[in-house]
Amino acid sequence: MPKLQVFTFGTLSLKLDDETLTDFVSQKTVALFIYLLLHPRELPRDVLAELFWSETTGEQALKNLRTVLSNLQKRLSDYLEVTRQSISICQSDAIWCDAQVFEAQLDFLDDRHKHPISPTRQRQKLTEAVGLYQGDFLMGLKTDNAPQLDQWVSLERERLQRRFTQALYQLMTLCVAQGDFAAGLETGQRLISLEPFWEDAYRLQMNLYVQAGNRTAAVQLYDSLYDLLQTELDTEPEQETIDLVERIKNNQVRLLPSPQTLPNKLPNFSGHYIPVPKLVEGVEAWLDDPHCRLLTVLGIGGVGKTRLAHYVAQRRIPEYRDGVFFVALESLTGPEFVPQAVINVLNFARVDEMQTQQDALLDDLREKHMLLVLDNFEHVLAAADWVVQLLNECPYLQILVTSREQLHLAEEHIFTITGLPFAQHNETAPAIQLFASAASRINPAFDLQQTLPMVARICQLVEGLPLGILIAAGWVQFLTPEQIVQRIEDNLDFLALTRRDLPDRHQGIMALLNSTWETLSQAERDILMALAVFPSHFDLEAAMAIASTHLSTLISLVSKSLVSTDGSGRYQLHELLRRFTFQKAAEVGGVEAARQAHHTYYQRWIDELHAAYLPSHEQFAAIDREYHNLWYFDWLNREAQYQYILHLAKILPDYWIARGIHVQEGVELLRQALPSASGWLRANACVRFGRLLTQTGEFQEARKVLEEGLVLSQQAGDYILEALALSELKRVVSELGDLALAQEHLLKMVELYNSHAPIQDIVALREIFSRAYTNLSVVYLQSGKLEEAKQYGHLGLQKHREAKDRVGEALSLNTLGIIALDQGHYELAREYFESALTIAHAIHHHRHQTIFMGNLAEAFHRMGDFHGAFHQYREVFQKAHRMNNRKTMLNVLEQLANVALDLGQAEEAARYLGAALTLRETLGFAIQPRQKAEFATREARLTEAVGVENLHRLIEVGRTLTPIEISERLEKVSLPRFSDGKK
Repeated sequence: MPKLQVFTFGTLSLKLDDETLTDFVSQKTVALFIYLLLHPRELPRDVLAELFWSETTGEQALKNLRTVLSNLQKRLSDYLEVTRQSISICQSDAIWCDAQVFEAQLDFLDDRHKHPISPTRQRQKLTEAVGLYQGDFLMGLKTDNAPQLDQWVSLERERLQRRFTQALYQLMTLCVAQGDFAAGLETGQRLISLEPFWEDAYRLQMNLYVQAGNRTAAVQLYDSLYDLLQTELDTEPEQETIDLVERIKNNQVRLLPSPQTLPNKLPNFSGHYIPVPKLVEGVEAWLDDPHCRLLTVLGIGGVGKTRLAHYVAQRRIPEYRDGVFFVALESLTGPEFVPQAVINVLNFARVDEMQTQQDALLDDLREKHMLLVLDNFEHVLAAADWVVQLLNECPYLQILVTSREQLHLAEEHIFTITGLPFAQHNETAPAIQLFASAASRINPAFDLQQTLPMVARICQLVEGLPLGILIAAGWVQFLTPEQIVQRIEDNLDFLALTRRDLPDRHQGIMALLNSTWETLSQAERDILMALAVFPSHFDLEAAMAIASTHLSTLISLVSKSLVSTDGSGRYQLHELLRRFTFQKAAEVGGVEAARQAHHTYYQRWIDELHAAYLPSHEQFAAIDREYHNLWYFDWLNREAQYQYILHLAKILPDYWIARGIHVQEGVELLRQALPSASGWLRANACVRFGRLLTQTGEFQEARKVLEEGLVLSQQAGDYILEALALSELKRVVSELGDLALAQEHLLKMVELYNSHAPIQDIVALREIFSRAYTNLSVVYLQSGKLEEAKQYGHLGLQKHREAKDRVGEALSLNTLGIIALDQGHYELAREYFESALTIAHAIHHHRHQTIFMGNLAEAFHRMGDFHGAFHQYREVFQKAHRMNNRKTMLNVLEQLANVALDLGQAEEAARYLGAALTLRETLGFAIQPRQKAEFATREARLTEAVGVENLHRLIEVGRTLTPIEISERLEKVSLPRFSDGKK
């Protein structure tokens, strides 16, 4: 398709393949095409004829239109859709129009809360937009006998001119903010020439003159404005303008500070980085591509991925409105810690105690426009799913990953790098420059000119790998380049960097560590060997207990780069040094004692945290910091492991659920350890184990262990544990259909709370008990006792509001909404659900958002808005799937079957029902009494619509559908049209 360019600003012209089209019968021919282009819809012929020839007869106007249209079709038929009744533009994507591009740029900026961009990019887009404005819209257009067309052109011209002058003013403002006063003055002169009476522009221009150091010019500009207003309007400048000139004359205008640096958190690397233009430009080209949200810089270890990513990130700080942040993942012990590493770098603090930190982080990043660098991702590849979640839920976030392995994601773009160029005898080659820079820091007497051939040979032997070059350069303090070459040729330790297994890859580094080890005192060696037992970072108290060290010693080790610190009171050995010193400890038999000291310390830490009864968010934050240490028990024998797991059960199950990690693994660990438990430890393990089982959908086993935990907690006199057991049992028996027992458990909770005053002082338990009333409302609702449900629902709402429990308040409102639905009060139900949803959005509670949105969709459905209900259900299903909220997924599928039936899509409804049946069986959920009539009605309608045999076949097909396949089907559903969106 030829490329067509349409110019409407200044000189009116059309260009096809860069050739200006001139053979038109009149200017109205061009004007007609432009009018069609700017009104992208089918336009009736008689309307166009009336617009373009309004002062002629209708018949003559249509004849003129046919003449112009025939002339237009000779050159531009590919771009016109012509019928006997109407005319429209087609292939509009192949047409470039300056007015459309101009408005698109400004619309993008006007809507930048949806498309956040940095001030640098804002200025770039404004500059591009105003550059298109080469004159007023359709200037010189001759439109004889067409007053209506003249009026449209005049109004469009005036509107576009207003947008242009506003853009100039915005551009001036950005120039002031960025300290580019010369560009701002040039823009201001252009604006004032177009709007000679706009005093806001004059004041901004006067301020620019002052900031540029030219107060005289500012006063002269005021004088010219004064004369103009006196001569043309017989008035004076506004008081604000008068005050400004007085401040200028008295030198009282504050000079602006230097532009503020955009937020960022980038590490400070020692040494000089040698950028390779080809690599830098390649990475930046990908990051400039709006379709590239995730870029992986791929290469073997030591190839310089980290330094390249850091260099590019530093260059691109001005490109991101909310900054650039660098997250080092090298020291993490597992993929589950990646979100916490990001949280730490962003210095993010969760506000809502009822929300997981990861959900809160997603909320915080949802509107952020930033670049996030995730460095050394290869050993946490399982965290790729979380990266996808970030991309899906944070549309303005761009992620740059460095890794030795691909993430294997559909969203991923790959940029592979190899070693640095090392052209023979070329001292400017990046590899040789890196060697020279590192060698000069170690040995000031190093002379590149005298050793260039050998340095080039070294770079060749290590294939330009930066890590290999740095290792080799580290020897210049002791060896000449010739000796280093000889050593590499005799021993391929450096070339082992290209092998896949970690120990071989780092043999050269281990040699350097050995030389460092020889310089340490025995006391320093002993401390490092003890600290090596920590799998990752640690605090001073733990170091003192396990390594018998103190702050001054740690600072000494930090100063020698043997221990690192992030300034927050946490310390860490580099992973290679940790492994090296651990091996040294093993050689002298010091590992067992250090492990036992570590084990004893963290058992005591668990007991103290459990006894503190901290609010859950504080407890989870403490566990975040020490989780890697708590999880370090694989060296224990089996029986000792079981006892330790029972100890961990005091604090970890709720943490696993909140963080969404190790839930299934926790189930298996407690299942193995439970037979070894007795007394209170068994009571606690049963309750916590049962809570985990409810998360995995194993309700029968959960009920069994929770009932045992309830009995044991009562025998132990632990009212707190008893309350937790009752709370979880209510959940289990309710889902299994025993509503009477669920009600009994809730009433016991209320009785327990009222009879034991001490537990009322515990924040976490106050929340549990206050929600007992709302849970009672749910139980009565499930039993079909709507008046009792309504009574307890309002009572629960009152108690939550008194306690300022926003989560509980939202849950009560949601329950009251369901009650209103069952009573047929659909508008009232909608109001309840919308109020609950408002709270859920305010406190960033994603799980509840999906639940409330699903219920709101049901209200839409009951009110007859089938399209609205379908779209809402589709969104809820996709969100619930991302959070693995299978209960909500089940509810949505069953309701989608009802909506599909009402939309006349019975076969699709049967498939949804099949998928729901499989999910209900997997979860073991019973059909509640309030649902039975609905289920029977749906089955009868499906049978009538598709027949018994076909229904069974379609249900079986639905049973095989995965959640991903269901999401894909929901995206492809074509809904029937109704005139008002309802049936």
